[in-house]
Amino acid sequence: MHRKVLLYIITAAALLISSCSQDSVVYPETDLLQKQILYAGRIGQIALPDLFYADSYSSVEILSHPELNPVIDHDQNTLSLDIPETLSGLEFLVLSYQGAELSLPLQIQPMLSHSFAIPQYFGADTVYVFGNFNGWNRQQYPLVYSQAEQGYRLDILFEPGQYEYRYSVNGVDTLDPVNASKVPNGLGDYNSLLIVSPPFAGDMPHLTPGKIHYREDGSREITVTLLRRDYDGELGRQDFTVLSGNRLLADKYVAYDNQHTLRISLQPSFFSSTGRSDIRVAFRRGPVYSNLLHIPLFDGESPAMENSGRSWNDAVLYSVMTDRFFNGDPANDAPIPHPELADRANFNGGDLRGITQKINEGYFKHLGVNTLWITPWYTTTSSAYREYPEPHRWFSGYHGYWPTAPRSVEARFGGEEALEELMAAAEQQGIRILMDFVSNHVHEEHPYFQEHRDWFGEVELPDGRMNLRLWDEQRLTTWFEPYLPSFDHLGSSDAMQAVVDDAIWWMKSYGVAGFRHDAVKHVPNEFWRELTRRIRQEFPEQDVYQVGETFGDWNLVSSYVNPGQLSAQFNFNQYWPARYCFSEVDGDFSDLQKAMEKSIEVYGQLNVMANIMDSHDQPRLPAYMEGDLLWNENGSEVSWTRDIQVDKSSTYDRIALYYSYLVSSPGIPLIYYGNEIGMTGGGDPDNRRMMRWGEAVRPDEARLRTRITGLLGLRNRHSALRYGDFLPLQADKEIFAYLRSDLNETVMVLLNKSAELKVLEIAVPEELAFETAEAISGSAVFQLENSLLHIEIPPYSGSFLNLR
Repeated sequence: MHRKVLLYIITAAALLISSCSQDSVVYPETDLLQKQILYAGRIGQIALPDLFYADSYSSVEILSHPELNPVIDHDQNTLSLDIPETLSGLEFLVLSYQGAELSLPLQIQPMLSHSFAIPQYFGADTVYVFGNFNGWNRQQYPLVYSQAEQGYRLDILFEPGQYEYRYSVNGVDTLDPVNASKVPNGLGDYNSLLIVSPPFAGDMPHLTPGKIHYREDGSREITVTLLRRDYDGELGRQDFTVLSGNRLLADKYVAYDNQHTLRISLQPSFFSSTGRSDIRVAFRRGPVYSNLLHIPLFDGESPAMENSGRSWNDAVLYSVMTDRFFNGDPANDAPIPHPELADRANFNGGDLRGITQKINEGYFKHLGVNTLWITPWYTTTSSAYREYPEPHRWFSGYHGYWPTAPRSVEARFGGEEALEELMAAAEQQGIRILMDFVSNHVHEEHPYFQEHRDWFGEVELPDGRMNLRLWDEQRLTTWFEPYLPSFDHLGSSDAMQAVVDDAIWWMKSYGVAGFRHDAVKHVPNEFWRELTRRIRQEFPEQDVYQVGETFGDWNLVSSYVNPGQLSAQFNFNQYWPARYCFSEVDGDFSDLQKAMEKSIEVYGQLNVMANIMDSHDQPRLPAYMEGDLLWNENGSEVSWTRDIQVDKSSTYDRIALYYSYLVSSPGIPLIYYGNEIGMTGGGDPDNRRMMRWGEAVRPDEARLRTRITGLLGLRNRHSALRYGDFLPLQADKEIFAYLRSDLNETVMVLLNKSAELKVLEIAVPEELAFETAEAISGSAVFQLENSLLHIEIPPYSGSFLNLR
């Protein structure tokens, strides 16, 4: 019997048991079960706490799936699935929890073979390939020399996607000599680029929201439109799966018109007691499947057009480096006296009262920001320390990432009293505060290291090497510096509990809304599960946002993002192609489109990943836009000797264009302090210059701030930009066009990164039946002719239009 028929029989039987009383069943309130990406021919293992929070998982059982061979280990709280090599597509595994059925979406990826082959390197004894597909392990994949082919070769299985890699020849890293495609690697060099295309050559089907209709009996009807019908055969209700929360909706609630419209009837009993309900819809037929469309409802209604702060999708983040933002109390200024400590690596005087002053002045509210991530405010050392890598420069702990005490506030920042004032001011303004939490390491002066040496790992490896900055090779044990000991959380439960206790203490003592977590990938998953379990246990009514920092491939970054660990991470894997695309003439929007679609595939349409233009760890983007930095340069080193400034007025237009993308991208936007006035700089610490205010802000910079304020306001006034589906229409070297659609509206976003005015013809799917496009800012109205929009877009600009 065909696997689809078997699964349909199982699902239908389960629904038959419950459908007659479905309206009255009380379902347990659990987290939405996120889609899991698994691989054909491999065993997938999922931690049950990563699926949903519960006091106990002993009642979780499986309603059998004939081909996945699912097994639950209640001792380890894990779900294992043995995926056949021939299976691919979108599946739904039905679990039982407390007597209710929960449907777990599973995306089964095929594995495709790719051959790495390079010509003979004379004198080469060893050739390895390594990349983001294996954690940059230089010793895992040796190429084999073939005398017949006069070269080296190795076949590796990949899931469809985009990968970066390099070769190691006799221990020397090199690009692929036969592959011209390359991308900047963020470390002052390039990586070779590999694209593994999926086996289905046509456009995958796509589901997009239609409208919501309110009925007198309190029920709702939602319509969904099916686009891109590149497959054979008649379609029917059986080709669609609809979830309300985590439960499958029975046939009587779903109708398909055999054209392109799906109608979903929602009863009042379906709406969650928490106020938020979620509808998810998928089309699937064999190996062909659509996006998993996600439609949120609040109190049975679509999200408000105006930003109401109902969920973290409504967040607009602003990153504040305390010491570099604003000096609100010069009395606490105390730079470290040291003959070799440069001013840019010393305390510059910014403090918590400076942030509070700007909150009280309404700076953030006017800008459109409702959440502040503030760099660590821990007490830190009063001494300078020398950096281990050459040229061994001296630094202070001005940034806050060298804590010397677990529960006290740095005096240079104003101490505990200043933090209390800041939290009170933020609450009054409706601004949420994220604490920057350091769980990977402490400074050697910290009492934990002084009194509990066994809580920390060793800085020397068994082979005699120093275990310093071995980010990938020794990911969970490496130290940043000899004076920054790294916790051994797996080796010491006492260390893990102490650090978790500290996080809970900060929440209880100061009411922080969540955390920005430093160096996430260097801390084991077990730590994040324990921290999140405690947060859920101690703050059951609070939606706590936790965003992490991880440099790595999609699999590594996403392994920390789920209900049992972190809410999100910084979306670096979308940021890399974005910054190159917007700063370089040969940068291509199609690369950014692929990254955006991959992000949605991995994290979901309503993800809360933080999208950025700059960060305190990367050179600022204007430095690349103006050619002050090249991609193959070490941005930190050259900035010590190079005066990097913004010299071109067009750069401010290009920054505004980047923000047009940022405010309209799925996820949530993060403004790094100074982005709003176009601050530039090389790598750390040049990217951490003192923020400028008042007359120090030049006219071009002030105009940019006004434009970014307008763009953030656009996001805050249009729900489709915060909650909508993402549908790309065109992506090439100069133009990017896409739709963001929710139940309220459809917004078209047009980006032109060229220096010339562009006359465009944009095709809109005819199934959507739009007739006009109305400029959101302004009064221009354009008629669509045969689903084609003709429009002119000025150079370096973004346009937003409502389609009707």
